[in-house]
Amino acid sequence: MGKLLVSNKKLIRNIEVDIAIGDIASETTRNLLRVIDGKTRRTISIRKRERDIEKESFKAINLPGTLSLNTRTITKCKKLKTLYIIGEEDLTPLAFSLEYKDAIIAYGQPGVGLVILTSNKINAIKVLKTFKPDIIVYNNA
Repeated sequence: MGKLLVSNKKLIRNIEVDIAIGDIASETTRNLLRVIDGKTRRTISIRKRERDIEKESFKAINLPGTLSLNTRTITKCKKLKTLYIIGEEDLTPLAFSLEYKDAIIAYGQPGVGLVILTSNKINAIKVLKTFKPDIIVYNNA
């Protein structure tokens, strides 16, 4: 269970967390690790930061509504500072909850505020058990 920090039209700033999920949450919190996709609210592109991000980050392909093996594997890297998601980062808190014990994770709740939760492997496994497995083939040709 997480806590929802609510704000009236202002961004919640300077909350200290271990992992920030999402571009806006990553910018407004003090974090050790950030997960971004270059967008906010799925469509509004945040291009100006992309060039700098690409130099310093790992990249993972994670399609909307999925938690890819690619993303899951990269979360095991303890030296990770920035994870740039090609696709959607919404379900990545599950991957980090499996890997990091008692990490404070923040992600944005658009139009409402910021959700803060503590990673919990058992709860993450319970959620993952409800997922339908799927195989996706990437073709670069």
